[in-house]
Amino acid sequence: MVAFAGWSLPVQYQDSHMTSHLHTRQRCSLFDVSHMLQTRIHGKDRISFIESLVVGDIAELKPNQARGRSCDYSHRIYRQGAEL
Repeated sequence: MVAFAGWSLPVQYQDSHMTSHLHTRQRCSLFDVSHMLQTRIHGKDRISFIESLVVGDIAELKPNQARGRSCDYSHRIYRQGAEL
């Protein structure tokens, strides 16, 4: 595990690097890089739009402010309440 933006992320799993590499070459592998992304949303209704997608209170944040160390982690939800 390594530290990344205040979170612990795995850098190696049970299988060896070669096993993972061969699996990817022969089949397919997925890697979640969402923790590395930045999103900029513009427009007059951007705050209400973001708050319709996440459970965090975005309206209380000041410009360039975040909760936590480097970003505001918040769950995304469907309109029906299920988590994305």
